[in-house]
Amino acid sequence: MALAALGLSAAATDAFALVGANPGKVKLIYDAATGNIKIDSAGNGELVKGFNLEDVETSDGFNLFSPPTNPAFPSGALSTTNTDTRVAWTTTDNNSAVAFVDLGNIALQNLTEAQLLAALSGAQGATNESRYNITATGSRQNFDVTVVPVPEPASLALAGVGAVGLLARRRRGTATR
Repeated sequence: MALAALGLSAAATDAFALVGANPGKVKLIYDAATGNIKIDSAGNGELVKGFNLEDVETSDGFNLFSPPTNPAFPSGALSTTNTDTRVAWTTTDNNSAVAFVDLGNIALQNLTEAQLLAALSGAQGATNESRYNITATGSRQNFDVTVVPVPEPASLALAGVGAVGLLARRRRGTATR
């Protein structure tokens, strides 16, 4: 499915911005190899007071957070949600707000950018919208999503052949000394 069909635009950095107000402030980083999800506002001075990650694409045959695992939520929570379609955390205490959260390997592995964005792209302003709140404004804002792709098997094989070649060359150099 094309990003344009999802109402999304690709940024020059291989990050994809979900439609909404102020994209690009806080990053949602998904590692396709492990299913790890991180929320990172480091570097822009924002502190996150809450987030909602919700799988709104129910017709695709999979639930993004299935089976539900225990996310590494920040402390000081007013409420948390952990289901196979929703992971959410919020606090009302500015002292509990965070700049970085590593939720752990909570999502399905090997999703493409299009699959992840389709799953997380609820209608702007809807209760199921994937979003975050920051201490400065308290308003709902959308994530800037970065997907770390799974390395292709051919790339891994090429790296392995290169490593074996370097090791053989090193051994040959040691034997001639």
